[in-house]
Amino acid sequence: MTGPMTGAMTGPMTGTGAGGVPLPLAGQVRAELDRFVAAIGPRRTLVPRLYVGAPGGERIRIPDEAGTGPREAGWRADLVERGVSGVDRPVCGWITRSGDLAPSDHDIAWCGATRDAFARHGLALPGFFVLNRHGWADILSGDRVHYHRIRRR
Repeated sequence: MTGPMTGAMTGPMTGTGAGGVPLPLAGQVRAELDRFVAAIGPRRTLVPRLYVGAPGGERIRIPDEAGTGPREAGWRADLVERGVSGVDRPVCGWITRSGDLAPSDHDIAWCGATRDAFARHGLALPGFFVLNRHGWADILSGDRVHYHRIRRR
């Protein structure tokens, strides 16, 4: 279990939470980050994992079987669409991984696929997050939260 975190937010502030991220969603992402940090322990290198659902709640892990070429974009969207169909109330998508919070090409490809999958269900995608052991970043809004220290109880 993780303890208190102290953090600094970067990005535009709109009064909704961390930048354009609504407060309830920012709280859910924080709960998911707590879950992630507790699960990874001291490991330094992590395999990127994609999820859709409610951060900190019901979620489905999407297998990363698609390649990175332009033809694979539809395949990625199909995989995410099936994941969105498998959760009762899909909220957003997120990737957990090691490294910094700057979005990689891999992150951006999955963000696009997730946006397409949500659109196929008639849903808006309020955020697509990258989580690492130090914080989170929303690729759609550019908002970031970096925690200075994560204390274990």
